[in-house]
Amino acid sequence: MEKMKKLFGEVNMSWPKVLIFAVASAIFTAAMLVIDGLKESSFQDIGIAFECWILFAMFIIMNSKKMIEAISKTFVFFVVSQPLIYLFQVPFSDMGMGLFGYYKRWAVITILTIPGAAIAYLVKKKNIIAAGVLSVANAYLAYMSAKYLRSAIFDFPHHLLSAIFCFALAVFFCVVFFDEKKLLKRLTVGFVAFVFVVCFIFTGRSHKVDVRLGKGNWDYTMDKEKIVVVEIDGSKAKIKGKHDGDTIITFTNDKGEVIEYQATVGAGNVFMTSIG
Repeated sequence: MEKMKKLFGEVNMSWPKVLIFAVASAIFTAAMLVIDGLKESSFQDIGIAFECWILFAMFIIMNSKKMIEAISKTFVFFVVSQPLIYLFQVPFSDMGMGLFGYYKRWAVITILTIPGAAIAYLVKKKNIIAAGVLSVANAYLAYMSAKYLRSAIFDFPHHLLSAIFCFALAVFFCVVFFDEKKLLKRLTVGFVAFVFVVCFIFTGRSHKVDVRLGKGNWDYTMDKEKIVVVEIDGSKAKIKGKHDGDTIITFTNDKGEVIEYQATVGAGNVFMTSIG
């Protein structure tokens, strides 16, 4: 317990501090996303994937005295920070307020923090149930570490820091939360290593995503050809990541219908955001 207090912190996370933490996190994340010199680097992954946000959430949860406090403060932290990230980027982006199209995904994540924070609070019990709960988060971190490493090998050294960060964070959680439980600590660290190896073997650089287009004969154009590969199969388009970045894909059919998406490749994933 003492190691957890020293390494993870024991802070009185009052409501004003939670709000300050949310605003500061949003400012930092937005800065990482708008600085040109950081494009396609690990520093921008904080705005695409949510491994850093797991750390922020756990910091709030572990410094909450009751489960309801952990739930409410984590939820408010995400409610405030995520929209602000997009708002702070608006003056620097050609998309303007259209950036909020990306918020749909983070809005779902924000809602999921309600049950997520309740479950994560159980880690404070430091028992076998806590080990099971923590293993879920660590499995995700190990998975992302493997994907980031794949991405770094494909396009070195992009995402190498993220690969190291995710694996180190998973081990950090094991060491801090089970400092007095050697067996649980060894089991969870071993689990992280196992998941990492399995994911590294079976994951590619990026996911493929499918977009349903509807009936008709479809064609497409892109403003940046190097970002994704598009293959149209009847009423469905298959999108595969090729290079980190953003591109606008415009689908048109023989009936004159137009569908536009912004494709974002990053963090070893492909994200599609409908435009209009």
